[in-house]
Amino acid sequence: MATALARIRLPGKLGVVENASRFTTSGSRWKHAYYQKLRRPTVVAERGRKDVSIRSPGPKHLKDLARLAERSVFISWKWNDNARRRRVIREFTRALSEEKVMVWLDLLAFSMSPALSKVRENNDQLEKHLKYGYERCKAVVAIGTQHYGELTAEIPNNKNWTKREWKGTIVPGKRIKKVVYPFDAELPTILDDADHCLARRSPRRAAKELREYLDDIYS
Repeated sequence: MATALARIRLPGKLGVVENASRFTTSGSRWKHAYYQKLRRPTVVAERGRKDVSIRSPGPKHLKDLARLAERSVFISWKWNDNARRRRVIREFTRALSEEKVMVWLDLLAFSMSPALSKVRENNDQLEKHLKYGYERCKAVVAIGTQHYGELTAEIPNNKNWTKREWKGTIVPGKRIKKVVYPFDAELPTILDDADHCLARRSPRRAAKELREYLDDIYS
C-alpha cells in the first residue's frame, strides 16, 4: 500500500506546513511510521516557499510558541488623549513584534479608522473584542496619559474602558501584570499600583525593556 502525505497549505501568512513524506509499508508498520511522522514537530515555511525538505530536529518550535504566550501583552490606551499619537503607539507595537512579543491592540484589530469609530458606538461588540484580547494576555500595558482611567463624558454610554482594563474588571478573576508606558509627565493616581514602569521613552527601547521584564518574571 502506498500512501503520501501531501503538502498542506494554510491560509494567510503561515504558508506551508513542512511535513511531507511517502510510505510504502503496510499494516502495523505503516501505522507506526505514520504516527511517528504525524506527532513530530514541524516547521512552518514562510509564505511562497516551496521547499518541503526542512524538518524540525526537536521540540524547539513548540517551546518558542510557549515563550510567545508568556510575552503576550494588551495595549490599553485612552483614545481621546492619543488622537495625535497613534503613529507612536503603532511604532511601539511593531517594535514589540520585533522583540517577539505578541500584542493585542484595537488599532490592529480594527485597522481602519471608520471601523474603529463604528465599533466605539457599539459597547457590546467592543467589549466582546476587548475581552477576547485581554483573556489571552499576560500583561496589560497602559499608555500613561494625563486622563487615563477617567470617564469620557462626551461619548454616549461610555463604560470607561481604560479603568476597567487596568483594574481587571473587564475579565473578573484574570491575573495579569500591570505595566505603564508613560507618555505624559504627570500621570493619574490610578496607575500608582503598576508592577513596572518603563523607563525608556523611545518605542524601540521601551519594547526591549518590556520584553526583558516579561522574560525575568516568567523565566
